[in-house]
Amino acid sequence: QSTWGSRFNGRRKMVKIIITGASGLLGRALMDVFHVHDCTGFVYTRTKPGDARYRRVDLTNPAETRAAILDINPSVIIHAAAERRPDKCEKQQEDAWNLNVDCVRTICQAAAEVNSFLIYISTDYVFDGTNPPYAPDATPNPLSFYGKSKLAGENVVRELLSNAAILRVPILYGDIEELGESAVTILVRSLLEKNPTSVDNWQKRAPTHVLDVATVCLQLVDRYLSSGMGAGTWHWSNSEEYTKYGMTVVIASILGLDSSHISPDTAVPVGAPRPYDCRLACTALRALGIGQETPFVEGVKNVLTKFQIAHPFHP
Repeated sequence: QSTWGSRFNGRRKMVKIIITGASGLLGRALMDVFHVHDCTGFVYTRTKPGDARYRRVDLTNPAETRAAILDINPSVIIHAAAERRPDKCEKQQEDAWNLNVDCVRTICQAAAEVNSFLIYISTDYVFDGTNPPYAPDATPNPLSFYGKSKLAGENVVRELLSNAAILRVPILYGDIEELGESAVTILVRSLLEKNPTSVDNWQKRAPTHVLDVATVCLQLVDRYLSSGMGAGTWHWSNSEEYTKYGMTVVIASILGLDSSHISPDTAVPVGAPRPYDCRLACTALRALGIGQETPFVEGVKNVLTKFQIAHPFHP
């Protein structure tokens, strides 16, 4: 804490920040919100040629990752890169563990070398969904390999860093490059295809806008840089709950699409085990005056309207 107090002298100022997964759904929102700082986005599969704000870094290569972090010498690292698809994690466990755990260790070790504050983005899937709402100090019990790998990543952060915040978030949506980029917007496909189908009406979710999560990260960073406080485990989530079927009905109404060919499926979903209700308690951040919540109908309408203008689709 004394190091940070002397380094920033209690003042807010522009600092160097690394954002991993910067070309992803959340990463793009983080790059947008953190434009007030000197940001470098780490990307790999979706590179940004000619844009000096981005650097191609293979996070699965420890030497390359460490060298890039030491070269930039950031005050803050936001680690948003992850394998977030539960079914893919279940089927490709070694790859998922490498990205969700081993890469975290490399980043934490480098963060310690340059005395960076780290924000590690985690998930509501570290809980089993049987006893919501979950406070940050609730006992995790992940059901899927995805949840287990993200919890293991959390534990690496706790083991190696004291200057770190773990931020657990739920299902995310936001400005998309294609419908399949979010588990929320992909629901449009079933509306467009017109084939009779069923959509999960069992699991409860709290769809949250990536700009809200990015804003919470900015508020945590501001708090840390100004006061040396902000480390710990935190939760942020929209307070509204929907099943995927419920989201589909909302989306159909927004787009003026017929949803009569879609029926609610009340059975437990197949594939990777899903928790029933992982609602996150966000009172700790709210008590600090931290938070931003976009109503789901407003947020998803904005996202789909912008996407439809750029990529017209027809019923």
